[in-house]
Amino acid sequence: MFKRPLSPHPATPHILVDPALPSETEYTSSFGFEWTKIDGFVGKETMSHGHLYGRFQLPADFLRGKVVADIGCGNGRIGRLIVRDCQKYVGLDMSDSLTAFPTYIEGFENVTLVRASATDLPLEDGSVDVAICWGVMHHTDRPEKTLDELIRIVKPGGHVLIYVYPPAFDGRRNFNQLIRELPHDVTFKLVESTSDEVDAWCEVDDFYGNIVAQQLYMSRKQSREWQIFQWFDGISPRFHWSLAPMLTKIRPDYQSRNPMDGIFIFSKPARKGNPPIFGGTEK
Repeated sequence: MFKRPLSPHPATPHILVDPALPSETEYTSSFGFEWTKIDGFVGKETMSHGHLYGRFQLPADFLRGKVVADIGCGNGRIGRLIVRDCQKYVGLDMSDSLTAFPTYIEGFENVTLVRASATDLPLEDGSVDVAICWGVMHHTDRPEKTLDELIRIVKPGGHVLIYVYPPAFDGRRNFNQLIRELPHDVTFKLVESTSDEVDAWCEVDDFYGNIVAQQLYMSRKQSREWQIFQWFDGISPRFHWSLAPMLTKIRPDYQSRNPMDGIFIFSKPARKGNPPIFGGTEK
Protein backbone atom coordinates (compact mmCIF):
# COMPACT_ATOMS: atom_id res chain seq x y z
CA MET A 1 0.00 0.00 0.00
CA PHE A 2 2.88 2.41 0.78
CA LYS A 3 5.44 3.30 -1.87
CA ARG A 4 8.25 3.96 0.63
CA PRO A 5 9.11 2.72 4.15
CA LEU A 6 7.57 4.64 7.05
CA SER A 7 9.06 5.23 10.50
CA PRO A 8 7.35 4.94 13.91
CA HIS A 9 6.40 8.19 15.62
CA PRO A 10 8.98 8.90 18.37
CA ALA A 11 6.35 9.46 21.08
CA THR A 12 3.24 7.61 19.81
CA PRO A 13 3.95 4.08 18.54
CA HIS A 14 0.60 3.61 16.72
CA ILE A 15 1.42 6.57 14.42
CA LEU A 16 3.80 6.27 11.48
CA VAL A 17 5.86 9.10 9.99
CA ASP A 18 6.74 9.58 6.34
CA PRO A 19 10.50 10.28 6.17
CA ALA A 20 9.80 12.56 3.18
CA LEU A 21 7.74 14.88 5.40
CA PRO A 22 9.35 18.32 5.73
CA SER A 23 10.10 19.52 9.24
CA GLU A 24 7.16 21.25 10.91
CA THR A 25 6.83 24.92 10.06
CA GLU A 26 4.38 27.70 10.85
CA TYR A 27 2.37 26.33 7.93
CA THR A 28 1.37 23.22 9.93
CA SER A 29 1.61 24.38 13.52
CA SER A 30 -1.79 26.11 13.54
CA PHE A 31 -3.48 22.80 12.73
CA GLY A 32 -1.75 21.00 15.57
CA PHE A 33 -2.75 23.83 17.92
CA GLU A 34 -6.42 23.81 16.96
CA TRP A 35 -6.93 20.04 17.03
CA THR A 36 -5.09 19.41 20.31
CA LYS A 37 -5.76 22.63 22.27
CA ILE A 38 -9.16 24.03 21.26
CA ASP A 39 -11.04 21.21 19.50
CA GLY A 40 -14.76 21.93 19.82
CA PHE A 41 -15.76 18.62 18.24
CA VAL A 42 -16.65 16.60 21.35
CA GLY A 43 -20.30 15.57 21.34
CA LYS A 44 -20.90 16.71 17.74
CA GLU A 45 -20.60 13.39 15.92
CA THR A 46 -24.08 13.77 14.39
CA MET A 47 -23.06 17.06 12.79
CA SER A 48 -19.94 15.56 11.20
CA HIS A 49 -21.96 12.57 9.99
CA GLY A 50 -24.23 15.11 8.26
CA HIS A 51 -21.22 16.90 6.77
CA LEU A 52 -19.99 13.72 5.11
CA TYR A 53 -23.13 11.77 4.20
CA GLY A 54 -25.53 14.71 3.94
CA ARG A 55 -23.52 17.25 2.00
CA PHE A 56 -21.99 14.66 -0.34
CA GLN A 57 -25.40 12.93 -0.60
CA LEU A 58 -23.88 9.49 -0.02
CA PRO A 59 -25.85 6.31 0.62
CA ALA A 60 -25.36 4.84 4.10
CA ASP A 61 -23.29 1.92 2.77
CA PHE A 62 -21.05 4.01 0.48
CA LEU A 63 -17.84 3.27 2.43
CA ARG A 64 -18.70 -0.27 3.51
CA GLY A 65 -15.87 -2.69 2.77
CA LYS A 66 -13.74 -0.03 1.08
CA VAL A 67 -10.15 1.11 1.59
CA VAL A 68 -10.40 4.80 2.51
CA ALA A 69 -7.71 7.48 2.77
CA ASP A 70 -8.65 10.57 4.81
CA ILE A 71 -6.21 13.33 3.86
CA GLY A 72 -5.84 16.02 6.51
CA CYS A 73 -7.76 13.90 9.00
CA GLY A 74 -6.75 15.94 12.06
CA ASN A 75 -7.90 14.23 15.25
CA GLY A 76 -10.39 12.04 13.39
CA ARG A 77 -13.50 14.24 13.27
CA ILE A 78 -14.69 12.22 10.26
CA GLY A 79 -12.46 9.18 10.65
CA ARG A 80 -13.85 8.11 14.01
CA LEU A 81 -17.31 7.91 12.43
CA ILE A 82 -16.44 5.75 9.43
CA VAL A 83 -13.69 3.31 10.48
CA ARG A 84 -16.12 0.58 11.47
CA ASP A 85 -17.51 0.56 7.90
CA CYS A 86 -14.15 0.59 6.15
CA GLN A 87 -12.13 -2.46 5.23
CA LYS A 88 -9.13 -0.24 5.98
CA TYR A 89 -8.89 3.39 7.01
CA VAL A 90 -5.69 5.40 6.48
CA GLY A 91 -5.68 8.78 8.19
CA LEU A 92 -2.96 11.17 7.02
CA ASP A 93 -2.12 14.58 8.43
CA MET A 94 0.93 16.80 8.25
CA SER A 95 0.61 18.01 11.86
CA ASP A 96 0.84 16.28 15.22
CA SER A 97 -2.94 16.47 15.59
CA LEU A 98 -2.89 12.71 14.89
CA THR A 99 -1.87 12.20 18.52
CA ALA A 100 -5.42 13.24 19.50
CA PHE A 101 -7.06 10.63 17.22
CA PRO A 102 -9.04 8.33 19.58
CA THR A 103 -7.72 4.78 19.86
CA TYR A 104 -10.76 3.49 21.75
CA ILE A 105 -13.19 3.56 18.80
CA GLU A 106 -14.71 0.39 17.34
CA GLY A 107 -12.66 -0.88 14.41
CA PHE A 108 -9.39 0.82 15.40
CA GLU A 109 -7.53 -2.37 14.42
CA ASN A 110 -8.29 -1.38 10.79
CA VAL A 111 -6.78 2.12 11.24
CA THR A 112 -3.36 3.29 10.07
CA LEU A 113 -2.31 6.83 11.00
CA VAL A 114 0.50 8.54 9.12
CA ARG A 115 2.12 11.95 9.42
CA ALA A 116 2.56 12.91 5.79
CA SER A 117 2.17 15.79 3.37
CA ALA A 118 -0.92 16.04 1.16
CA THR A 119 1.32 17.18 -1.69
CA ASP A 120 3.52 14.05 -1.52
CA LEU A 121 1.44 11.18 -0.16
CA PRO A 122 3.37 7.98 0.64
CA LEU A 123 0.56 5.80 -0.77
CA GLU A 124 1.02 3.81 -3.96
CA ASP A 125 -0.87 4.64 -7.16
CA GLY A 126 -4.40 3.24 -7.17
CA SER A 127 -4.17 1.91 -3.62
CA VAL A 128 -7.49 3.18 -2.18
CA ASP A 129 -11.15 3.05 -3.18
CA VAL A 130 -12.07 6.46 -1.76
CA ALA A 131 -10.01 9.55 -0.90
CA ILE A 132 -11.61 12.12 1.42
CA CYS A 133 -10.23 15.65 1.72
CA TRP A 134 -12.56 17.72 3.89
CA GLY A 135 -11.65 21.38 4.37
CA VAL A 136 -7.95 20.80 3.75
CA MET A 137 -6.97 21.56 0.15
CA HIS A 138 -7.56 25.31 0.49
CA HIS A 139 -4.99 25.38 3.33
CA THR A 140 -2.20 23.48 1.54
CA ASP A 141 0.82 25.23 0.06
CA ARG A 142 0.26 23.64 -3.40
CA PRO A 143 -3.42 22.80 -3.87
CA GLU A 144 -3.03 21.70 -7.50
CA LYS A 145 -0.42 19.14 -6.41
CA THR A 146 -2.75 17.98 -3.64
CA LEU A 147 -5.46 17.35 -6.21
CA ASP A 148 -2.99 15.41 -8.37
CA GLU A 149 -2.12 13.22 -5.38
CA LEU A 150 -5.76 12.54 -4.49
CA ILE A 151 -6.46 11.38 -8.04
CA ARG A 152 -3.23 9.35 -8.17
CA ILE A 153 -3.89 7.23 -5.07
CA VAL A 154 -7.47 6.31 -6.05
CA LYS A 155 -8.16 3.12 -8.01
CA PRO A 156 -9.73 3.37 -11.48
CA GLY A 157 -13.46 3.67 -10.84
CA GLY A 158 -12.81 4.99 -7.32
CA HIS A 159 -13.99 8.28 -5.84
CA VAL A 160 -12.49 11.52 -4.53
CA LEU A 161 -14.59 13.57 -2.08
CA ILE A 162 -13.48 17.18 -1.57
CA TYR A 163 -14.83 20.10 0.43
CA VAL A 164 -13.30 23.53 -0.13
CA TYR A 165 -14.52 26.94 0.97
CA PRO A 166 -17.22 28.21 -1.40
CA PRO A 167 -16.65 31.63 -3.03
CA ALA A 168 -18.86 33.24 -0.37
CA PHE A 169 -15.91 32.93 2.05
CA ASP A 170 -13.39 34.67 -0.20
CA GLY A 171 -13.89 37.93 1.68
CA ARG A 172 -12.28 36.68 4.87
CA ARG A 173 -8.90 36.22 3.20
CA ASN A 174 -8.08 39.80 4.26
CA PHE A 175 -8.73 38.84 7.90
CA ASN A 176 -6.63 35.72 7.38
CA GLN A 177 -3.65 37.75 6.10
CA LEU A 178 -3.67 39.74 9.35
CA ILE A 179 -4.34 36.90 11.78
CA ARG A 180 -1.86 34.41 10.37
CA GLU A 181 1.05 36.60 11.47
CA LEU A 182 0.04 36.42 15.15
CA PRO A 183 1.05 33.71 17.66
CA HIS A 184 -1.62 31.03 17.87
CA ASP A 185 -2.56 31.73 21.49
CA VAL A 186 -3.06 35.41 20.66
CA THR A 187 -5.15 34.49 17.62
CA PHE A 188 -7.26 32.19 19.77
CA LYS A 189 -7.94 34.92 22.34
CA LEU A 190 -8.87 37.38 19.58
CA VAL A 191 -11.21 34.86 17.92
CA GLU A 192 -12.74 33.88 21.26
CA SER A 193 -13.44 37.48 22.31
CA THR A 194 -14.80 38.41 18.85
CA SER A 195 -17.07 35.35 18.83
CA ASP A 196 -18.38 36.15 22.32
CA GLU A 197 -19.00 39.79 21.40
CA VAL A 198 -20.99 38.77 18.31
CA ASP A 199 -23.04 36.30 20.39
CA ALA A 200 -23.70 38.97 23.02
CA TRP A 201 -24.88 41.35 20.30
CA CYS A 202 -27.17 38.65 18.92
CA GLU A 203 -28.78 38.23 22.36
CA VAL A 204 -29.89 41.87 22.13
CA ASP A 205 -30.57 42.09 18.39
CA ASP A 206 -30.17 38.86 16.45
CA PHE A 207 -30.74 40.53 13.08
CA TYR A 208 -27.89 43.04 13.38
CA GLY A 209 -25.65 40.58 15.22
CA ASN A 210 -25.87 38.22 12.27
CA ILE A 211 -25.03 41.09 9.92
CA VAL A 212 -21.82 41.65 11.93
CA ALA A 213 -20.94 37.96 11.58
CA GLN A 214 -21.65 38.09 7.85
CA GLN A 215 -19.38 41.12 7.46
CA LEU A 216 -16.63 39.08 9.10
CA TYR A 217 -17.44 36.26 6.65
CA MET A 218 -18.02 33.94 9.61
CA SER A 219 -20.97 31.61 10.10
CA ARG A 220 -22.68 31.46 13.48
CA LYS A 221 -23.10 28.11 15.26
CA GLN A 222 -25.40 26.91 18.02
CA SER A 223 -22.40 25.79 20.09
CA ARG A 224 -19.99 28.40 21.50
CA GLU A 225 -17.04 25.96 21.48
CA TRP A 226 -17.71 24.81 17.93
CA GLN A 227 -18.12 28.39 16.68
CA ILE A 228 -14.77 29.45 18.18
CA PHE A 229 -13.07 26.37 16.77
CA GLN A 230 -14.53 26.91 13.29
CA TRP A 231 -13.61 30.61 13.24
CA PHE A 232 -10.04 29.82 14.31
CA ASP A 233 -9.84 27.07 11.70
CA GLY A 234 -11.08 29.44 9.01
CA ILE A 235 -8.69 32.34 9.53
CA SER A 236 -5.52 31.12 11.25
CA PRO A 237 -3.84 28.86 8.60
CA ARG A 238 -0.99 30.21 6.49
CA PHE A 239 -2.86 29.60 3.21
CA HIS A 240 -6.47 30.40 2.32
CA TRP A 241 -7.00 29.66 -1.37
CA SER A 242 -10.22 30.07 -3.33
CA LEU A 243 -10.40 26.74 -5.20
CA ALA A 244 -14.04 26.15 -6.12
CA PRO A 245 -13.67 27.80 -9.58
CA MET A 246 -10.70 25.55 -10.39
CA LEU A 247 -12.54 22.39 -9.34
CA THR A 248 -15.46 23.15 -11.64
CA LYS A 249 -13.06 22.74 -14.61
CA ILE A 250 -12.25 19.07 -14.04
CA ARG A 251 -12.46 16.98 -17.23
CA PRO A 252 -15.95 15.59 -18.02
CA ASP A 253 -14.72 11.99 -17.92
CA TYR A 254 -14.15 12.36 -14.17
CA GLN A 255 -17.96 12.51 -13.82
CA SER A 256 -17.76 15.49 -11.46
CA ARG A 257 -20.71 16.23 -9.19
CA ASN A 258 -21.17 19.44 -7.20
CA PRO A 259 -24.26 18.85 -5.01
CA MET A 260 -23.63 21.90 -2.78
CA ASP A 261 -21.38 24.96 -2.80
CA GLY A 262 -17.84 23.80 -2.05
CA ILE A 263 -18.70 20.08 -2.32
CA PHE A 264 -17.10 18.09 -5.15
CA ILE A 265 -17.25 14.37 -5.97
CA PHE A 266 -15.01 12.96 -8.69
CA SER A 267 -15.12 9.43 -10.10
CA LYS A 268 -11.78 8.36 -11.56
CA PRO A 269 -12.11 6.97 -15.09
CA ALA A 270 -12.16 3.17 -15.01
CA ARG A 271 -8.94 2.62 -16.93
CA LYS A 272 -5.32 2.19 -15.95
CA GLY A 273 -3.06 5.14 -15.31
CA ASN A 274 -3.87 8.68 -14.23
CA PRO A 275 -5.75 10.47 -17.02
CA PRO A 276 -5.23 14.27 -17.21
CA ILE A 277 -7.45 16.11 -14.75
CA PHE A 278 -8.11 19.26 -16.78
CA GLY A 279 -9.07 19.76 -20.42
CA GLY A 280 -11.63 18.26 -22.76
CA THR A 281 -12.81 14.66 -22.86
CA GLU A 282 -10.03 12.32 -23.98
CA LYS A 283 -10.58 10.86 -27.46
